[in-house]
Amino acid sequence: MAALTAADVTVTQTAKANIVETQKHIPCSIVFGDGSKTYPAGGVPMPSYASFGLKRSLDYLLLYDAANANGFVYKYDKTNNKLRIYVQGITHDAAGSGTIDDYPVTAGEGVDTVSFGLVDAGAGTYRFGGLKEMKTGDAPAAATLKAIAVGW
Repeated sequence: MAALTAADVTVTQTAKANIVETQKHIPCSIVFGDGSKTYPAGGVPMPSYASFGLKRSLDYLLLYDAANANGFVYKYDKTNNKLRIYVQGITHDAAGSGTIDDYPVTAGEGVDTVSFGLVDAGAGTYRFGGLKEMKTGDAPAAATLKAIAVGW
């Protein structure tokens, strides 16, 4: 499968731009993904600042509504002009053992892994570790994000 490119990202201005001190704030929606193109290494390339209605630069992108309830966390990487996607998860093997990354699984001290079945994990509070960037090669479904592009 082909990876997502900047040409696969559609930016639409959703309201009138506002000028705040020395910056232009442009409300917009960002649409990408179709379940057939894959997540590229380092994130989804964003189109140029001109696609956001800016004339010189995109200083930052405020993402404020993921609206599709997929559980992903989106972060704009200004240095690389990419949209990075973070997911929650565990490493699960065929025997039903799960390895949790980064944080203890239960409220107990020093617990890093736990074995559990997908149907019956047992009583208790489980934390599944820190967010991890989406794997290169995963194919994200269509997503619509609300944002404010800030720049000039």
